[in-house]
Amino acid sequence: MRLGGCRGFREAGDDYPAEGVILHEDGIDAFRRRVTALHGEFAEFSRDEFLRRAGVFSGKFLTLAGSLMFGEGMSVRAVLRHKGLCAEVEAVNIWGAYTEILPRLTGRLSYESAQKFRGGFVRALLNSDYSLGRNILITITSGPARAVIDNPGILGKSGKNHRLRKIFALAGMLPCRKYFTPPEQTTQHRLSTTIPLAALPQALIL
Repeated sequence: MRLGGCRGFREAGDDYPAEGVILHEDGIDAFRRRVTALHGEFAEFSRDEFLRRAGVFSGKFLTLAGSLMFGEGMSVRAVLRHKGLCAEVEAVNIWGAYTEILPRLTGRLSYESAQKFRGGFVRALLNSDYSLGRNILITITSGPARAVIDNPGILGKSGKNHRLRKIFALAGMLPCRKYFTPPEQTTQHRLSTTIPLAALPQALIL
């Protein structure tokens, strides 16, 4: 489904309208099922009203948050380098990154490592300045095992991705606060987080 919006930019992170975006209906349907399972009161809303209340739409316009979450146009890429092997997986939106890439990366980690990784992963998705770029790269290497998550920029005081945070919170996708791994390197155009892992996620190369 392709949707349009109005042009313009407000210093509000992910709040401004998105234009010419193809939405993936399967992801929206799965998100709606997940939210209504957690919050039964959302089941009574029509699809359009549900998407407005969830922050995917603002009035009749698709928000940037909705575009990033369920549309095309961004890239979350994970590259695993282990014992001479290199494997890569990619998602074209945040919903795919969270529901497809993240489980593959954490499936064989210890509980503590999985929670730390999830915290750093979600922090990167929520804190990216998507006006600078829409590509998040996760590099996982061995010796010692570690994951490095790079995302575009870090939002300043004037902008926050509050709609993305609302979408994550509604779906129960926010990790426990203590697992929000802080970044180790921060510059104007880049935020980098390194996470030590107890084991490598072999599922990527199987």
